[in-house]
Amino acid sequence: AWLALGFGSAVLEERGGAAVERATFGGLPAGEVDRARGWLQRARRFSADAGPLVVEGRLLFFSGRTAQAADIGERVVALEPQNFDGWALLYGASRGRDPKRAAEAFRAIRELNPPAAEAFR
Repeated sequence: AWLALGFGSAVLEERGGAAVERATFGGLPAGEVDRARGWLQRARRFSADAGPLVVEGRLLFFSGRTAQAADIGERVVALEPQNFDGWALLYGASRGRDPKRAAEAFRAIRELNPPAAEAFR
């Protein structure tokens, strides 16, 4: 049963990821963003990590909802302090809103993966 629930979670997360791609390259109507968020929220119920939460944050970020994306980034790094993707989300979503928090997120990115940190400059 757990395997089937995990597979279902992965499928929902993949649907959400596809919505992120569409949002990145042209935007999504608000209804589609909300529908994708629903998939990702359901995916979280049976996920072993913060993956669906990170994808939801990216969806919000690329849909222009940076305050909500930053909130999700904060949740991810609170749950998993070593989560590079969570820190990257928090950095991107905080840059224009909270420079101090963005700088803290950048320091975490640099500590976790120094070569990748150069891409964020």
